[in-house]
Amino acid sequence: MSVDRTRAPGRVILAVLAAVALNCTADDGTDPPVDQDGTVGGRVLMTLDGPLIGAAVSIDHLDYMGITPQVFAHTADVTTDDAGHFEALTGHSSGFFRITTKGGSFIDYATGARVVLDPSDGLTAILYIDTLEDLTTGVVSPVTHLAYQLIVARTTSGADANLVASHALVNEHLDRHFGGLSWERTNPADLAMRQPSPTAEVRSAFVLAAWSYLAQEVARASGATVQQVNPYTLAVALGRDLAAPPFDGDDGNDRAPGSGIQLATCPPVDPSCVPGGGCALGACRTACDQYAGVPRSALAAAVTALINDNGPDGRNQTGLAIGDTLAFAAAIAGNGDAILFGDACIDSLDRIPPIMQWGPNPAEGEVVRGIVPFTVRATDNTDPAPVVTFDGGLIDTDGAPSAAATSIDTAAMADGTRTVTAHAVDTSGNMSTATRIVTSDNTAPVLTVASTGFTLPTGSGGTWWTTSTAPMLTGTVADDHGPITVRASVLGTEIAGVTVPSGAWSLTLPSAMIAATGSTVEVRATDAVGNVSPVGAATTPFIRIDATPPTTSGVARRFTSESFDTTELVTGTLRHNHSVLPAAFVDLGVNAPPDCPIVEKFAYLTDVAPSSIESVANPIAFTAFALDDGIGLDVASATYTVTAPGGQVSGPFPTTNAPAGGGYNLSAVINRNGSQPVPAIGVPTAVQEGVFTIAFTVRDRLGTAATLTRCFTYHPFGPPLLITQNGRKAVRDPNGFVQTLAETYDLPNGPTSAVLNGTASGGVLEVWVKNPTSDPTYVTVLAAPPASAAASYSKRITTTLTATTQAAVSAPTCDVLNPDPFNEDPLCFGKTPAPRGDLVVPATPLTGWVSSIAVHELNTPGTSIATAATAPCVGCSPNRWLIPPGAYRSIVIGAAQLPTLAPDVPGPYSEILGDFTGAADLTAPTVRECINWMTGGSPTMPTRTCTRVQNYRQNRTLKQATVNVARGGVGVFEVDWNTAATPTSASQGPSGASITARRLDLDYSWTSTEN
Repeated sequence: MSVDRTRAPGRVILAVLAAVALNCTADDGTDPPVDQDGTVGGRVLMTLDGPLIGAAVSIDHLDYMGITPQVFAHTADVTTDDAGHFEALTGHSSGFFRITTKGGSFIDYATGARVVLDPSDGLTAILYIDTLEDLTTGVVSPVTHLAYQLIVARTTSGADANLVASHALVNEHLDRHFGGLSWERTNPADLAMRQPSPTAEVRSAFVLAAWSYLAQEVARASGATVQQVNPYTLAVALGRDLAAPPFDGDDGNDRAPGSGIQLATCPPVDPSCVPGGGCALGACRTACDQYAGVPRSALAAAVTALINDNGPDGRNQTGLAIGDTLAFAAAIAGNGDAILFGDACIDSLDRIPPIMQWGPNPAEGEVVRGIVPFTVRATDNTDPAPVVTFDGGLIDTDGAPSAAATSIDTAAMADGTRTVTAHAVDTSGNMSTATRIVTSDNTAPVLTVASTGFTLPTGSGGTWWTTSTAPMLTGTVADDHGPITVRASVLGTEIAGVTVPSGAWSLTLPSAMIAATGSTVEVRATDAVGNVSPVGAATTPFIRIDATPPTTSGVARRFTSESFDTTELVTGTLRHNHSVLPAAFVDLGVNAPPDCPIVEKFAYLTDVAPSSIESVANPIAFTAFALDDGIGLDVASATYTVTAPGGQVSGPFPTTNAPAGGGYNLSAVINRNGSQPVPAIGVPTAVQEGVFTIAFTVRDRLGTAATLTRCFTYHPFGPPLLITQNGRKAVRDPNGFVQTLAETYDLPNGPTSAVLNGTASGGVLEVWVKNPTSDPTYVTVLAAPPASAAASYSKRITTTLTATTQAAVSAPTCDVLNPDPFNEDPLCFGKTPAPRGDLVVPATPLTGWVSSIAVHELNTPGTSIATAATAPCVGCSPNRWLIPPGAYRSIVIGAAQLPTLAPDVPGPYSEILGDFTGAADLTAPTVRECINWMTGGSPTMPTRTCTRVQNYRQNRTLKQATVNVARGGVGVFEVDWNTAATPTSASQGPSGASITARRLDLDYSWTSTEN
């Protein structure tokens, strides 16, 4: 249905409704529902692929018959979506709708930058719809914005009679100028896709995209940012120009420099510039001046440049070239429409010189070598075949007029900068010049290969030895043009490479690429141009890899464990005899961890040279065999360490080396002192017991180490303790300790309070010992309680009375003839209260035993005790004593307490000096007895009354006691040998029944009987 836009809208609506009434009746005679709403909508495009998103859109219905655009009614307020689309219902309204945008943002096609508009910035356009039409493909663009500005200008000035006439005229002229298409309803094509021909959609896409490039050119000319100058600001500026038509920059197309509308601060024009003859409107203008040539020749040039941007990475991928679109671009540049451009002369369509483009190789500034080809191509907005030539006598070998090719031989001249110049001239005589500057380099890099990290032993013939299976080569390389690639090859095959700018380089050769017998590695360097360093002896090392450590094994070497050793005194000197029993043999060479054989050894024999004491030397010794089948052993660096149980490491110490079987025997002898001391083996203050580890380390001449470990479980023995006098009965000494029970408490003459209170003590057994060595020894005396039924005691305790005081009394009165013990005073019948009875205990097992130990120095060795008991050693347990080298001691064991001999009734009991009838029982009550009576009463009932009493103290007396401390096979005391002051565990000496026995077993009993 066509609509005459000159008719009144009311009439149009009536006609349409009538048509609907006549033609839209259902078969059953009823009227179907009619969509009585129209739609106005479309997209806001600032540039190609640049929709205005998030913009506020105000839609106003204009008065159809208005002289100027007047708002008839406000239709809607909407917001553009992510595609720049907007849409609103129009109801029954039709005709002209004004679309006004505010704010939003878009992506600039030329720069890819996002441009954000202020909320007050926007475009204005008029869209026309028929009655009840659903217009969803309308376009608001810079072109429709220009149309609105020109319509307002022409209707306001009276150039057009009304809005209808002006809308038709303005759109006709602007649509024809900007590509010959309807801009209100265009749908721009995708320039990234193939297009069959320059259709209206394709032309609109080129114009919108060129609009962005034109704005970019203005921004560049003024030094502005894309936020300051962009497709939007260009549209506003040209719209402001058309608001006072025609397109003339608001200056009447004055040719003076600086005239016209300027979007930004334009650079100054040369004041001496004078336009030439003919039409030269743009001769003295900058790119940021807006005048009649901008929407014509400048826009056409931008369109042409875009069409020519059709390389593999170009924006124009439609397949269309300048020949397909020249008429379209020429129509824009040569449009003499008086309504749009007044009487402004037309700039030549081809004021633009050809565009020259060098081939991709060589690139600008590239470093080249040898014969280098150059290619250059020219394109022009009007001339499809501009002529290209080279300067300097270089011959064009291409043959095509719009392209040229030539080459230069850089090897025939000194290295340095080379410039190739080409010119292109189009049919209008516009010429452009292009230069391509390169640097020639035909000099090979200077390469060095360093032997750093390799070993070159004397006599190896220059072989480079390494331990790494993937060795690293290093060196330096110098060249004027990097990066430089250093490559390593074996037998012509590249095995590694690295690229560096210049200076130091390093690369790692892949594992297993070097033969077992060695390989020659050729190293060469290639600079960025391809120059390769020559091959020479200094850059082709012969490399061998020895990553295998030497082989090691133990060698048979026996010594003996000393648990079966014996000692003897020979002419007053101790002699230590080592056992030769097979069971004592130890060979560390055949035992590997964790098999750690037991080694029992007297610590005092671990001096470097204790030969005056030992019958033969018996050191802890070990020998290892080492062999290397590569670069060879560095036997001088062989060492060993000894790790003690506490973690202390002694060493490393050098080994004793002897050639053997193509390798070496490496030997070590472990001593506690000397140049290779291991104190934990025997120094008295440091000796340790437990697992010792010997670690032999031997290296080859590359430093690759092999370690062989052996271990042994060490039980150190202290010096042998000689008993110079076997156990005997302890006798009295000046210090009041060593004495028998009988001598101490003098039982034949009476008991003492110590016995009765259960605190009696006394010596039982005495032994004399000697340390015959130069090491201190430590003695632990253990007096265990009796563990035999033969250990027993018996006792008999009686009570005696001792008269103390007398007192006069007047009572009690006693019945002489009829005494009544239940009703009369006990004094009437004798002593009161009755004294305690006797206590008799037959032989009973001895269970209460607290040992008492003392160690004395001997005044004259082996003859007598002369000094007080010595204190236990510092830091030792309470029953451990130090015996210095060569010293004698007396060890005395006794009873610290004998509570079993005390009465069953507990004390306390107090000694009665000078009175041997007993000890005072302080807890017993005083005993009273009447010693004087007075008679009375009648003859038939005689009485007597006590007038004086005698008081008695109760005493206890031990009349008989027997103590039997028979040991029954349990040692009376034990001696522990250990050279450490505070050993971590008991290290026992040799066992047996000899004079040096560790445990002395003796029975001893004591009996005393009183009558």
